Amino acid sequence: VEIELRFETAGKLEMFDLYPGKQVQKGEILARFNGEEASLKIQYRRTKLEALKALFDSAQTKLTLYEDLFKTGYLIPAKLEEIRLEKENKEKEYQSAHLELLSAEKEFEKVSLKAAAKGVVAKVESAKGEFVPLGTKIATMIDQENLFLELTITESHAHKIHPGQQVVLTTHPLKNKKFFGVVEGVVPLIDGKSRTFTAKVKLAATSEELIPGMFVRAQITLFEQANALSVPITALIKEEDKIYVAVLDAQHKVAFKLVQLGYLKEEIAEITEGLEEGDVVVIDSSRPVQRGEVLHVVSGL
Repeated sequence: VEIELRFETAGKLEMFDLYPGKQVQKGEILARFNGEEASLKIQYRRTKLEALKALFDSAQTKLTLYEDLFKTGYLIPAKLEEIRLEKENKEKEYQSAHLELLSAEKEFEKVSLKAAAKGVVAKVESAKGEFVPLGTKIATMIDQENLFLELTITESHAHKIHPGQQVVLTTHPLKNKKFFGVVEGVVPLIDGKSRTFTAKVKLAATSEELIPGMFVRAQITLFEQANALSVPITALIKEEDKIYVAVLDAQHKVAFKLVQLGYLKEEIAEITEGLEEGDVVVIDSSRPVQRGEVLHVVSGL
């Protein structure tokens, strides 16, 4: 993922030590404006807050005294209400000053640009001492913590791809070293020309060697079943609405076994019932086989 580096304010670059290929860590300060003015603003608003806090505390104390005096009957209600309003006004002024200080501190944070993730600088477009307008891109970095792959899926396979499926990646430039990822989703939009879909794959943090734009080969596990029995599709024999598999006994005599199918792929079929481990299955024959006939076995036994 490419990240464009931009300040949320304008200013003159006081610190800028970026160059293509530089490795940066998450939270590292990448560039900084001259923050003297923003720092002075914080100091002024902090001093103002302290002064208004003292006035508010004084008004609170004064109100407490007048409330006690009112209880003795020596103070009219109108005067007590006046003191109460005075205290409320001082409280509002104090709260407003507190928000102003928070705002100044936020502004001060904007003079420093920090890395949002671990990555590497790809392109630099500014230099130290340069004035940078608000929102101007100063550099581009590659996010190495959030690497994604756009995987092209054929129309016939799109319905088999789901979030959470594991992906194994290899690429020739890295000598077929294996990388890993997880499918995050499939974009529900088909390309009109190629008739393909795009799946988004989140790569593992150990995939930093992969470079954006690199071509990779991906393998996705569509189905997993422990201790499954499977046969090539060519071994299936359909008679009416039933599926059989031809097996051979020790004398190479053919018997048909009625089977139940599980997961099906273009080349492989899972057999959930009807076969046993060790059965010798006829997967290829020059002609349709018949029950009871003896076959000459070329390979497989």
